Amino acid sequence: DGGCRPQRLKHGGRRMDGILNVLQDAAFGSLRMLLYGFGPVFLVAFLMAMVSGLINRAAQASIGYKAFIYMTAPGTVVHELGHAVFCLLFRHKINEISLFKPEPDGTLGYVKHSYNAASIYQRVGNFYIATGPIWFGCVVVYLLSLLLIGTGLFSPVLNMSISAADLDTVGDAARLGGRFLENLLTPVGALFTAENAKDWKFWVFIYLTISIGIHMTLSPADMKGGWPGFLLLLVLILVFNLVIAVLDGIVPSVGAGGLRDGVQVMLTSVCLMFSGGILLIMSPALALMILIGVPMAIFRHRA
Repeated sequence: DGGCRPQRLKHGGRRMDGILNVLQDAAFGSLRMLLYGFGPVFLVAFLMAMVSGLINRAAQASIGYKAFIYMTAPGTVVHELGHAVFCLLFRHKINEISLFKPEPDGTLGYVKHSYNAASIYQRVGNFYIATGPIWFGCVVVYLLSLLLIGTGLFSPVLNMSISAADLDTVGDAARLGGRFLENLLTPVGALFTAENAKDWKFWVFIYLTISIGIHMTLSPADMKGGWPGFLLLLVLILVFNLVIAVLDGIVPSVGAGGLRDGVQVMLTSVCLMFSGGILLIMSPALALMILIGVPMAIFRHRA
């Protein structure tokens, strides 16, 4: 009997190591999926919010709040449509909608919706409905570029090829980021040219892009409504990676790891595509911020 106990403990130790390895793989896979699949969009959206805030303050100080709100009304309309479109995609009921209705409390428009709390799909939808102005704004600007600028503006960002090898290590991901920024400089350079500056369609595109970009930021109400859906999305990602880690540990020949890599590449591709879109939208907004902000800063300094 005494000789059997160490053997049982040894097996128990191996089992515990196996469980820990599965949990570690699931946690690491989930972290990678979140970092590469959502991180860049959240980062550039945060930068966009900062730029938008600076433009808001500078423009309102120079032309007044009401004039600024009405001049950028197309952006408010696109913002609210972003919420509404994702309400429809995630089968929420739109109870009331106003695409542009400035109120004394600062509300410019709203979409009131309801959903079935028992539906996981609709609950996850809260995250995408809350962040809808970001995704929808990118799509609208892309369509505007096709109509007013040409088919090639977004191509370097949209046609980036990504493989699982690009995400293997932090170094690989950093090199992918460098390649992404190189591809982004091409359309930015192609946008601001002397030839485009002579075309009225370019200025219409710049005006609409700046209006949309300024209102692609999320309000406190948007963030509050999106958190429950985001947390549920985190749980689903963790469960997905846990299932993959278990299958990899029990039946490696199934190739579950390949499925996870495929999903990771797809999420990263979509994330970089929208990140590039936001950064392209930011470029005219940054130019406007410099044109407005620098003279105002000089004037205030002299005053």
